[in-house]
Amino acid sequence: MVGGGIFAVLGLAVSLAKRGTPIAFLFAGILALITAYSYANFSKKYPNRGGTVKFINQGFGKTSILALKKTYKNHSFFINFSIKKFYSTIALIL
Repeated sequence: MVGGGIFAVLGLAVSLAKRGTPIAFLFAGILALITAYSYANFSKKYPNRGGTVKFINQGFGKTSILALKKTYKNHSFFINFSIKKFYSTIALIL
């Protein structure tokens, strides 16, 4: 996804950040390195194939996963509704 993301977002980044685009990409790279470092440390401490779900369970307990699942379900419903509303509005305009 990194390769596709860079090519898809590059034009938008240049139009928004102008000359600050290299700094924006540098900042994003530093954040990616910090994220990778934390994942590596978690993987050493909790060697499991569960990935992010395992880390959340270890940090917050199993009830947090249920809360995230419910929140995701509610948000996906509203996002889906908004997308349908948007496309139906476009269809009416055309």
